[in-house]
Amino acid sequence: MFNGLYLGKSKWHRLDNVGANLCFVVLLIHLCNYKNIVHADINKYIGLWLVVYCQEKDPWNMWYTVVPIGLQVIVLMVNWAVYYKKRESVGRGGAAGTGTGTPTEINYECLKRTILWLLLAVLCFIKGLDEHNDPYRLFHGLWHTFCGLGTVHAWQIIQVHNREDVANEMYHLTKKREARQGGGIDSIATCHSKVIKE
Repeated sequence: MFNGLYLGKSKWHRLDNVGANLCFVVLLIHLCNYKNIVHADINKYIGLWLVVYCQEKDPWNMWYTVVPIGLQVIVLMVNWAVYYKKRESVGRGGAAGTGTGTPTEINYECLKRTILWLLLAVLCFIKGLDEHNDPYRLFHGLWHTFCGLGTVHAWQIIQVHNREDVANEMYHLTKKREARQGGGIDSIATCHSKVIKE
């Protein structure tokens, strides 16, 4: 009646692909565990652009789904391989749990569950590609179900985040701004010091 809410079947399929692909890309960015949140944001914007570009190019070509996710996997592997030891060495000289140079700690139980559910999801996804032998889209539905279960555990894989403490950053930025203006910062310092201690 409304032509698929003003979008045809093909366009809705593209939007669905964009959302699904970004779920994987954002999860992989989370696992990169960037210390600087700006770097994480830049990675997200590049990932968003690449996913949309690929889906506009050819949403029916599997390679245009695999490439953006595959590139983010490479970014994750390089990030961990190159910077992990550097973070670890810095972490030895700092206080644990501050998020400054603290090495990434892995919850291996969640990692095992993630791999198990995602393996089942991939098998169902491959089986569901032949929609003529999957008329009720059972395997495609199971792909979403198992993928969702795997994602729940995937977001818990990282136990210690490298990201700098936001409250601490806010305090230092406020301190510099007040110093330039020549005003007092006693009340602000007291407020933020309580947040940092807690």
